[in-house]
Amino acid sequence: MQNPTKSEPTADSAALRSQVESLERQLAAAQGLLQHVVNLTPRGTGEREPFFRAIAELVAEQLGTDCALVGECTPSQRSMRVLAAVADVQPPPERSYSFVGTPSEQVIANLEFKFHADARQAFPNDERLVAWGIQSCAGVPLVDGGGAAIGTIVAKWRAVPEDVPFVQRTLALLARRAERELERMRAEETLIASETRFRTLCEAAPLGIFECDARGYADYINSHWFDAHDYPAKDHFGSGWIQLTHPDDMPGIQEAWHKAFASRSPILHEYRSLQPGKEARWLRVMATPISASGGSATRYVGCVEDITDRKLAELAQRESELRFRAFMDNNPAIAFMKDAQGRRVYNNRHYLERFQVSAEELLGKTDFDMFEPEVAERLKKADAEVMQSGKSIQFEEDVPTPDGVMRHWLVYKFPFVDPFQNQFLGGVAIDITHRREMEEALREARDELEERVSERTADLTKTNARLKQEVLDRKKAEVALTNEQVSLQQMLLSHETDRKLIAYEIHDGPVQYVTAALMHLESAISANGGAKGPLGLAMATPLRLLRETIQESRRMINGLQPMILDESGVVPAIQYLIEGNTGPQTVEFEHQIESERYSPMLEGALFRICQEALNNAYKYSQAKRIKIRLREERGWVRLEVEDDGIGFKPKETERRTFGLNGVRERARLLQGHAIIHSVLGRGTRISVEMPVGEV
Repeated sequence: MQNPTKSEPTADSAALRSQVESLERQLAAAQGLLQHVVNLTPRGTGEREPFFRAIAELVAEQLGTDCALVGECTPSQRSMRVLAAVADVQPPPERSYSFVGTPSEQVIANLEFKFHADARQAFPNDERLVAWGIQSCAGVPLVDGGGAAIGTIVAKWRAVPEDVPFVQRTLALLARRAERELERMRAEETLIASETRFRTLCEAAPLGIFECDARGYADYINSHWFDAHDYPAKDHFGSGWIQLTHPDDMPGIQEAWHKAFASRSPILHEYRSLQPGKEARWLRVMATPISASGGSATRYVGCVEDITDRKLAELAQRESELRFRAFMDNNPAIAFMKDAQGRRVYNNRHYLERFQVSAEELLGKTDFDMFEPEVAERLKKADAEVMQSGKSIQFEEDVPTPDGVMRHWLVYKFPFVDPFQNQFLGGVAIDITHRREMEEALREARDELEERVSERTADLTKTNARLKQEVLDRKKAEVALTNEQVSLQQMLLSHETDRKLIAYEIHDGPVQYVTAALMHLESAISANGGAKGPLGLAMATPLRLLRETIQESRRMINGLQPMILDESGVVPAIQYLIEGNTGPQTVEFEHQIESERYSPMLEGALFRICQEALNNAYKYSQAKRIKIRLREERGWVRLEVEDDGIGFKPKETERRTFGLNGVRERARLLQGHAIIHSVLGRGTRISVEMPVGEV
């Protein structure tokens, strides 16, 4: 017979022992799992997969899953990026998938552990569950320090696990470790990305950028830093960049660093940096402190800008400003500038002196602050016209000076804008009061002059009428004179023709007869004993008289019209006159003419004038030497007869001699002129010029 009292404890003991053994196994598994978790150490930033694969392998090993994966939520919180997966399924899990309509969606949304014994029924739209033959699944969220979901650990089985609480505890333990590591990795990646962006921005920035400690010792310098420095890069790290400061600027930049560090404030300082073999360049350093958690400034990040061009431009601007002020202040005109509201922003020295104010007193004042309302209103209206037209306009304005005298000004006003597109009005004015007074005096003088001109015009009109009548009378006289000259020329030509005919008649008549008589008489004498015979002696005187008659006749013929003048021209004819001289005078003849022959009237006039001058010299001058010059120049022929005789008084002599008057008349009739110059004891010169052309 069995003892009932002992059989029950035996059954209870077995059950208890079984529970104890189960707990021991769970404890051993938990200890092993905990040891595995403790031993999980990431290898380095960016090496995610080995760490999270170890997590997935622990899930698969401890929970006997058919698919275990660790996922990271994307920023959109709509998809999952698989960090690691251990799965005995086909097709294998994708690297990224949308978790909408999957078990992970509930886990992420509720931020709590979820287990589904019939997952395919709970998530009919999750095709992976069907494809992999999954029956149940469990998931736990990965949460960051701010309470936001950053990922999940998911376990999936083709059957239902026996110990769901163990599944929950295991996943929770691994999730805590995974989320801390994922958050740390994310922070490191964010830091790396931020550092990368910072470095990229620094390299892309057109400025020199640096990082340094509180002493100013640089441990990072971007490449653009060296655009403004020619020294090697090694010379700039540490305090090297400060040591390259121009000696004159060194105290200033050191003081700026000390003050900034002491007050934990930004640095803004301009200085010169030395360059090898070149002029120092102007730089501007701007640095901001990076404070530690305690609030102390431990580092500085800043930039360096090359402002050499700006400094040179500022220097040029200052020089330009000085030149402008020197020019304007030494300009006798007054100059001013106003802003768009009519307030004065500049007045040159001459303006201040004329209106007896200082620049400070006038700055910002309007015309209404300086002048009577009526004057100010006129000036304002003119200013508005210039600003509206957008171009320079000239005005004449009446503005009083402090002495109370109304002055008249010629003003040029013009609009302009500064680099910031602010509108201004400029003006230059000249005091024309004196000119206005002179103009008024000139107007009065002009009116008086016009009155006198009117009177004078009337007189001139009468005089003009009289002069016109005189001109008409003169023209009539000139016509009469011309007609007279033509008549005299015709008479002279007729006279010369008559002389020529008389010469021919003497030559062909009496001369021939006397010559024939002489020849007959000489024949008779020759036949009766010759010149010694009675007839020859008796006829000696008649023969002499006949010969003298012939000679005198020929002289008369040459006097009337020399044959050589008609045959050879004026030069041989004058030479013939010279050769006929039997007196003691020496006669020289120079001639330089271009024409072979002249008109008969011109040749006759030259011959007669020369004949008259020679005859006077032979008879009256008592000269030893006579010089004749005949030249032709530019269409005029000039004849000069000069002697070294006793001379005479032309005015007294010409009144009682026809020869010299005849010389003048012959020249005048041929549109020429004659000059008779004589001085007592110094000889006489007769000069005649007549045109060569036909008259």
